[in-house]
Amino acid sequence: MIISREVRELLSPDDVEITVIDVKDRTEFRPSYLYLAFGYRKPEQISVPLENLRKYKIKLRKGEK
Repeated sequence: MIISREVRELLSPDDVEITVIDVKDRTEFRPSYLYLAFGYRKPEQISVPLENLRKYKIKLRKGEK
């Protein structure tokens, strides 16, 4: 998610089409796993829907396991 947004900042939708493929619908902020393990955060507090990428003109595809 981060790299796709970084690329979008460098290149407009007219320059390049970006598509993210993932089997999940959400992505986690992995450095927060420690907070999750100790009960300081809930899973929904350390993740965001990949759908949010659409507002940056980034396409999404559902991958297969």
